[in-house]
Amino acid sequence: EPEDAQRVAAQVHRRLEPAVDFHALFELGIHPGSLGLPQSAALWSFFSFAAGASVPLLPWLLTANALVPTLVVSGLALLTVGAVATRLTHRKPWYGAGRQLIVGALATAVTFLVGTLVGVSAS
Repeated sequence: EPEDAQRVAAQVHRRLEPAVDFHALFELGIHPGSLGLPQSAALWSFFSFAAGASVPLLPWLLTANALVPTLVVSGLALLTVGAVATRLTHRKPWYGAGRQLIVGALATAVTFLVGTLVGVSAS
């Protein structure tokens, strides 16, 4: 009944923390007590991004003409990360791999375009 729902909602929302926990559990399926420390997540995120950003640079450590190897290594890394990330979802690994590759290719194209425009305007 609407009256019962309003009474329960008012009771749940009396204090912020239990209300947030309630919504996280029933709307998102997340149990806040089972999450790790935010500082740990931030540290892992930092190192993960640094490791991911270093992948395209690796071929350049071996040769001065590494555009094609960079694209291949980066593509393989994107495919791998996308496939592994689907372990957290109910999708097939090829879906995540393809999606990650497409997003990475679009980001690469935009970065190339902006770099070209900035390079042209600087000269």
